[in-house]
Amino acid sequence: MKLIKIVDQISPNQNLPTIFQLLVGAEGIPIKTSYKLGKLAVKVNKEFQLFNSLRNKKITEYGEDVYLDKDGNDVTDEEKKKDIQPVPRVKKENEEKFFAEISELGDQEVDMEIPEIILEDLGEPIFKANDLENPGKTKEVKLTPVEIYTALSWLIKE
Repeated sequence: MKLIKIVDQISPNQNLPTIFQLLVGAEGIPIKTSYKLGKLAVKVNKEFQLFNSLRNKKITEYGEDVYLDKDGNDVTDEEKKKDIQPVPRVKKENEEKFFAEISELGDQEVDMEIPEIILEDLGEPIFKANDLENPGKTKEVKLTPVEIYTALSWLIKE
């Protein structure tokens, strides 16, 4: 399996959990399957941490510290910078080289034993999600078999 496929199971979008992450903590999954998912999550997280560490080193190597306001805009005023924590960002002139190296890293094959899970093994997973209609509250959400299969086709055996 390609490293980038593993990384995407943890963080395709830094702000949203993946269905894989949700399933690891979901209720309604048989204990044997929960164990398999938990063991796999540990392995996936280890690969993700290594990828992120190498990616951050490259950001530092090819980047510079920038100051951003709460909307993500560059702050150039020296007085305003005093109240902002700098974040590293790849310089424009280094982007091509940076992305080429990260792509090369993502293309690495990872030897990882994937447990055999069939769709029926997942039972009826239920997880808690933020209730958008009632801020600050959560509600139970059930995933349909189609949603699970679509998100986890790399994991589910037919």
